[in-house]
This record gives sequence, C-alpha cells and structure tokens, in this order.
Amino acid sequence: MPELSVETTLNELKISIQQILTCALEINSEPKNWLALLEEYRVKPASEEDKQLVAQFNHSEGALPAQVRAMLLDLKRRLTPIIKKLNEKFDVLQMEELVDLHKIFVNQSMKKYIELIRPKVTMQSIFANVVATTNLQQQSKETVDTKKCSCCGAARPSDTELDSCVYCANPFF
Repeated sequence: MPELSVETTLNELKISIQQILTCALEINSEPKNWLALLEEYRVKPASEEDKQLVAQFNHSEGALPAQVRAMLLDLKRRLTPIIKKLNEKFDVLQMEELVDLHKIFVNQSMKKYIELIRPKVTMQSIFANVVATTNLQQQSKETVDTKKCSCCGAARPSDTELDSCVYCANPFF
C-alpha cells in the first residue's frame, strides 16, 4: 500500500470530484459510465417518480442533482478516516488546504453542477416566462410564504415538513 500523503490525497479528491461532475453531465452520451459510478458510490438509480419530480425544474441535461449529492457525500464519508490518519502525521499548515476542501467541496461542487445543468437565461426565455405567467399572477391574489434552498435556489413553502430540497437534496436544517 502506498504511503499516505496530503498532496496525493488532495489530488485524488479533486480528480474524484471532477469525475463525478463530468460523468453526471455526460449521462446522456455515456450512460454506462454513469451506471458504473452509481454502483461504485452505492447510489440507487433514479426511479421514474424521481425523474418526473425533477422534470418540473426544467433542466435538460445531466444526472439528477440528488444523485450527484449522494455521490459527493459518499466521497466525503470515505475521505474522513483518511484525513484523521493524515492529521496524526502532518501539522496543521500542511493539512489546511485538504481540511478546508473537505469541509466545503459538497456544496461547492453542487452549486457548480446546478449552474451547469440549468437552462441558460436568454431574452427569449425571459419574455416567454412573462407571457406564460402574466395571466396566472393576475388571477391569483394569494401569496405563499416560501424559503429558498441555499444550494440551488429552489423555493418551497415555508410551512412544509421537508427536511431536504426535492431538487438537489441539500439539507434545509
């Protein structure tokens, strides 16, 4: 077994994150790669119900964000004992970049992924949205108090019992 090092672990983490994001984006062209990655990270394939639920968010490409988050969380879980071992051998300054990345890479990677799969906003899409929603807003006088997901921005009614975002699986609490 090769000697553990901070630099190697950091590089492997960055490569694994990139592999997950790239494979998720290429799901339509390379589905076998995605299925292999799902198996490697022990994430169940999306059900038809999951796909229909996420379809309302109008992303046209890429894997379901909840699956990507599950993989990133498993990667983080796998890395935790390695960091503990490295902490015993290296000082705080040597460990700083790895420890910092370990703390933030799941949310940072999810925000990057969601930005990549969201439809691009164009003038045409803005006007189409105005036309589609103008009559709805005039007919409805009620308002709903909502909360936004800190990761993807999806809104949810504030009085629901949801503990995680339906779209990206980010925990609300």
